[in-house]
Amino acid sequence: MTVQRSSVSRTTSLTGAAVFGALAAVIAFLIQIPYPVPGFTFLQLDLAEIVDVLAFLLFGPAVGLLTTLIHYLVLNFLPTASPIFGPLLKLFGVTSMLLGMWLGYGAYSRILKRTGGVITGYGIMLGTGAVLRAILLTPINYVFLIFVFAPNTAFSTSFLSFYFAGLAIYNVLQTVLATVVPFVVVKALRKAAPNLEVRTWVAKMKPSRPAQTQKTP
Repeated sequence: MTVQRSSVSRTTSLTGAAVFGALAAVIAFLIQIPYPVPGFTFLQLDLAEIVDVLAFLLFGPAVGLLTTLIHYLVLNFLPTASPIFGPLLKLFGVTSMLLGMWLGYGAYSRILKRTGGVITGYGIMLGTGAVLRAILLTPINYVFLIFVFAPNTAFSTSFLSFYFAGLAIYNVLQTVLATVVPFVVVKALRKAAPNLEVRTWVAKMKPSRPAQTQKTP
């Protein structure tokens, strides 16, 4: 009986990853929000990452990362402004963000779970996700700039500093956009459907309550 339940749970998770990943790619194709910052208008604020983070929070890190991979694969079959390299940068960005959130969850569960609330855990996950995304994407963006987007071009140190600082700020803002809505959705789920909420991965973020001892008269 236990094996059957695990199989069903695994099948449900894989199905959820496939559906969420495809939905994220379609949203990325249909909804494009320009990034209104001079010098960085080639960027876009991507609502599709909300779906990736929601899968991560509901089903767990493995399914969240699988959703991101499916998101990337489907993007390659849709027309984009930057074929091949655009979806690849998206894969690097979302994956580093989710890994950072995972690390943040680990830090929260080991250090602050008994004293901090769920909001504290979400805040730590958002912060670590944004920081790791901004840090890891800096050398990746450098490689893409030098060898893909502008090969054989000499850049000044001041331009590179401005360019990568601007990209880091964008990645932090994109992380906030991608995580706040899923946090709100999961928090609402906790209140509206407690029976369903206990099955989600983030249910583990609840502070452990000490058992109450019954007083004898």
